[in-house]
Amino acid sequence: MAEFDFAQNWHYFVIAAIVCYLIGCFNFAVLISRSKKKDIRNVGSGNPGTMNMTRTFGLKTGIINFFCDLIKGGVPALTGYLLFKGFVFKGTDILVSDFARYFFGVFVIIGHIFPVTLNFRGGKGMVFVDTRGNTFSAVCLYRLDRVGVYGLASRRVVAHNLASRAVRYKILGQTLERLGYFAVRNFAFDKYSDVGGAS
Repeated sequence: MAEFDFAQNWHYFVIAAIVCYLIGCFNFAVLISRSKKKDIRNVGSGNPGTMNMTRTFGLKTGIINFFCDLIKGGVPALTGYLLFKGFVFKGTDILVSDFARYFFGVFVIIGHIFPVTLNFRGGKGMVFVDTRGNTFSAVCLYRLDRVGVYGLASRRVVAHNLASRAVRYKILGQTLERLGYFAVRNFAFDKYSDVGGAS
């Protein structure tokens, strides 16, 4: 494993954060709805996301939007993994690829939910990209085992909004927690190495 010196190469992650955020800002729901002579922000719930696209244009269009968002989140995360595959943070056994895929993914999610191109009013984060494996898999946030009756199973928009918001923040929280784990562990290894070297 080659070593990656974060202190010397931190700017790579700054650039990646900006690029991934901008990728997240690209909203497929708005693009697809405009191709149908409508603006998804002015119909249904007004949210430019998969659920509103499904309710407004039907299941087929919703599925197309779903997979477009999946690709939007999955490709950057997978790219981060492949770019840093074979590297560990200097002085540690932490894989840079593990950190990168979470880092890239979370900034795509932030861009999707708070896009500067749409006055920071984006989708609800209905599609989340789980990058814990060597590949990525789609995870719909309306998981009945976690939230109860939710999403398509619920006819009440209020219940849907509350459920999607709760799970979205939980997923983001778990992702940020994972990033924090890598950062703290990296710091702890650096401190331990300094103490060991001094002794």
